[in-house]
Amino acid sequence: MFKNKTENSSKLSFILYEQESAPKYFEVSKRYLQALIVGLPLISLISIISVMGLLIYFKNIKHSLQLREPKIIEALKKENDVLKKEKSAFLIQNTNLQKKLLTREDSYLDSLDLFKNIPGQIDQTGKNELIVENPVIRHGKDKKIQLDFNLTNNTKNKERVSGYVFVLLKEKGLLQYYPSDSIPENQSQIFFNKGEFFATSRFRPFKATFYSPQSLKDLTFKIIVFSNTGDLILRKVISSKLEN
Repeated sequence: MFKNKTENSSKLSFILYEQESAPKYFEVSKRYLQALIVGLPLISLISIISVMGLLIYFKNIKHSLQLREPKIIEALKKENDVLKKEKSAFLIQNTNLQKKLLTREDSYLDSLDLFKNIPGQIDQTGKNELIVENPVIRHGKDKKIQLDFNLTNNTKNKERVSGYVFVLLKEKGLLQYYPSDSIPENQSQIFFNKGEFFATSRFRPFKATFYSPQSLKDLTFKIIVFSNTGDLILRKVISSKLEN
């Protein structure tokens, strides 16, 4: 039986001879054969490229981690150094507090009856760790006056200074103080740690507000700063005309 040429155009015929055995006839689809010849190498090539891509990707990740590792270690070392410095500062403060409990010196502190003295409190204003810069007296809101100034770090190596700030305004026997809640209702003296807390390596701006006094001609403010262990580290009198 013969098949026409059109029917066999999409197939390939093979006759297999094996010694004494009868010949065997095979037909294979051209599309199937093309898929085998082209598809298998293509799949193999894609697989090889994919594997190489994954290898390069993981290699880049490993390289990136190796580059980041020194930075992470360096950051941890810096953080550790900061913690060591803070620990050292706390130990020094603790030692100073212990010394204060055992010593007492007469100084300008004795005249600060408004502030409650603590054992071992020392007048350290001579060290000039802080200075007052750019003081300006101006009108505030709600018929108040305001003293603006910068508290500037004056230590040699710009070591961090922290403590508590008070500003006093006295006029005809009337005393106003900042912060306004410095004296508890059941107390008659101010504790050094009731001031406005600050900590700075450069400078810290302040805006102290008060009720407007009867006379605005010659206003005198007194800025008093205690360290965070209670030592007096700054006293400054500001006398100036009111600016609009």
